[in-house]
Amino acid sequence: MSDLGLIQKVELLYKVLVVGDPAVGKTSFVKRITGQKFNVSESSTIGVDFVMQTIESDNNTIKIQYWDIAGNPNFRSITPQFYRNASAAFVVFDVNNRSSFRHVKEWKKELDDKAQTDGEQIPVILLANKCDLENNVLVDLNQYATKNGFSAFHFVSAKNKTNVDDAVQSLTKAILQKPNNQIHKIPLTLSSDDQLKKNSMGCC
Repeated sequence: MSDLGLIQKVELLYKVLVVGDPAVGKTSFVKRITGQKFNVSESSTIGVDFVMQTIESDNNTIKIQYWDIAGNPNFRSITPQFYRNASAAFVVFDVNNRSSFRHVKEWKKELDDKAQTDGEQIPVILLANKCDLENNVLVDLNQYATKNGFSAFHFVSAKNKTNVDDAVQSLTKAILQKPNNQIHKIPLTLSSDDQLKKNSMGCC
């Protein structure tokens, strides 16, 4: 059978950790990534929850599995076991909660020590959540992020979905700069007719 008319694509699966203190909005942020509505009474995560996002690009189908990890101190002893094979991470804090910001360095150090890939530290992006509220963290956060080795920094609001897409773009860029980080790579073959049909359908 001839390969003419066939388009080679690759499906890439990545594991992304979402960590931070309790009640900083990690679960709400992850749900907003996948288009779910904001829930003002979101319950606390127990252990870990999972959410999958699919991103289509010209040459690849990128699937990101977000691991929303509980920030409760009662779970901290088991948290590191969830870090294995991670490709990147978000560290989230609440701009209205100075205590959550003070713990950012602890979360970053834990990731640097326990979430390495092939002996290298994974990309970590800092998120200042709840930017729709008053900012009580009186620090130049861009400078702070650079100084402490974060790949990027964003003010975000899970409530209003402010900068959520920008944060995901930074995450994807950081991951793809390390092409060996994917958990699983699956070759896909589409006929040119299939691709044309897919393109004609557009987005919904």
